[in-house]
Amino acid sequence: ARKLLKTDPNEMVKICNGLLEYTPAEAAEVDSAIRVGDVFALLIEYHQSVKQYDAAYTLIEKMNARKIILSPYLDQEMLNTIYRAVGKPIVNQRMRGADDDDGIDEDIDEPVDD
Repeated sequence: ARKLLKTDPNEMVKICNGLLEYTPAEAAEVDSAIRVGDVFALLIEYHQSVKQYDAAYTLIEKMNARKIILSPYLDQEMLNTIYRAVGKPIVNQRMRGADDDDGIDEDIDEPVDD
């Protein structure tokens, strides 16, 4: 699909949207071949590049709904541009996904025995 971005972007969008419409069971099979986050990122990058910010924002919200962490796929500057364009507040937490509670406390105050 990425190869079509320059030659036939409409076909690229069609292929990517088709990949994202799988049922959860089918999506598990697709995930073993490709990362769904990569498909979302390709679509978001395309929509942002042609200034279709509402479409890009909708896809970001779908990533959040699926609890896909954004940072491996989208850079903060792109997110800032999209959020500004649609009038949404820019929140760095968007980079971490909808739920970033991994159960690990980063601040650990324990004495170290030498």
